Amino acid sequence: MAASELVLIVTFLFVIGALVFVRRQLGGDNQPFVLRTITAYQALRQQAGMAVESGRRPLLTLGRGPLHTPAGPASVAGMHILQDLAQASGSGRLGPYVTVGSATLLPIAQDGLRTAADRRGQPLAFHPDDVHFIADESFPFVYAAGTAETIGRNESGNTIAVGRFGTELAIIGEAAIRNEHQPILGSDDSSAIAIAFAYTQDSLWGEEIFAASAYLRHSASQLASVRVQDVLRWLVAAILILTALLQLLGVF
Repeated sequence: MAASELVLIVTFLFVIGALVFVRRQLGGDNQPFVLRTITAYQALRQQAGMAVESGRRPLLTLGRGPLHTPAGPASVAGMHILQDLAQASGSGRLGPYVTVGSATLLPIAQDGLRTAADRRGQPLAFHPDDVHFIADESFPFVYAAGTAETIGRNESGNTIAVGRFGTELAIIGEAAIRNEHQPILGSDDSSAIAIAFAYTQDSLWGEEIFAASAYLRHSASQLASVRVQDVLRWLVAAILILTALLQLLGVF
């Protein structure tokens, strides 16, 4: 079977599965989707309550992935988390501080905070200077150092870093631990993922960062997409194991 044919088959199965799950969700099925547990999303849902209890706002840093590059989707994933945090804050004074490491992220982060304030009925709660552009994506360690300094200076309630990061994530993670935070760290970069595991149990790696809408907003289409991905993942694993067993037995 050619690679192109395999891609077509997987794509067909994904589309059909997604349509089935979306129809089930929108049809009012009493049995909700059961998604695998991701502790980082459980921790994210608690951030608004933690801000109220401590009186300290979380700091969210969106990484250094320009929107017009292949790193853009990771930044968009971080934006979904920003919008959810801002919407759930209940008060503009408890919404997140935000730092970015790419100029393209500055206006969309500000727009995300402004939209959330409007939806809460608190348009005057939006402050553009709640979003800080630290350094260009060409200077990752300057960006990380500036974010680390912001973590300490603002006495933030917790550190959340989701987006495109590299090894500079260690600086952010170290600053979070130094300020007694329980950081939530996520990236699509393998080096950053390895570092995230060293600093927290609440890590998002690979495709998990793109599931924010499903876990935080329970979007029907996103729920269906994540559910189909999980099903296909188990199907591929089963095929690989079966193939290995058949080869071991000498069937082919």
